Amino acid sequence: MVAAMLLGAILPSTYYPFKSPEPRFWIGPEFWGNRNHDWQLSPEGLECISPLPNRNLAYLSSDTAGDFVATFDVQWLNQTRAQSEARVGVEFDCAGSFNDYRDSAVYGRGTFVGFNPLGQILIGEKEFPGPGRLAMRQGVNLQVVARGEVVTVFARWPGASASFSAAVERKTGLLKFVSHLPGYQSNGGPVTRFRNFRFSGGTPKPEQAWGPVLFCLYTTNANTLNLTAQLPAMERTTGHLELKKGSKWEI
Repeated sequence: MVAAMLLGAILPSTYYPFKSPEPRFWIGPEFWGNRNHDWQLSPEGLECISPLPNRNLAYLSSDTAGDFVATFDVQWLNQTRAQSEARVGVEFDCAGSFNDYRDSAVYGRGTFVGFNPLGQILIGEKEFPGPGRLAMRQGVNLQVVARGEVVTVFARWPGASASFSAAVERKTGLLKFVSHLPGYQSNGGPVTRFRNFRFSGGTPKPEQAWGPVLFCLYTTNANTLNLTAQLPAMERTTGHLELKKGSKWEI
């Protein structure tokens, strides 16, 4: 654990508390959800509200090339109805087919680190003893440390902790939060929750952040400008147009 803390201290880090005073679908320009409206920020944290398979949220502003440290808190709010192949955690080195971060954000797959429904810790396909179901409901702090081709996981929960390492095949890609719940029956409300995300290392890619305006089409005719803007899932259905005149923006 000391080595992991030292590595995290040496590498520049970015912190996201994952909290919002009011629930909202727009997580921020650094993240892309599959699907966007399956994820929300709330006063409790980043929540997946869809009890379906293959829900994930990509972190756009850095790739996972080289060494990195990712730390976060995770809760699996009700795993009693989950099938054995269900997973909650993160995938790293998520890469698509076209060497483009947008393709990787939507289609990229990588190495999974997290938990199965029994509360066991997974690194790829390898299983290790974990906190169990009850601790997963209460919340577990997970730290993923990648140094070369060796990945170490440090897990902490009330009254206990554990750490395990495994060799994995590395590639350059993105990190994604994963809520994979095939055949899940929900009683309503969020099904998984993440908080206190800190990422160190990798290669910063601030230019990959985008939104909330994703695309814009325009036409001009008879001295009239027509704009059509495409946004992700948002709470508000109205907006306003600002024009920049000189150095100032005006409505």
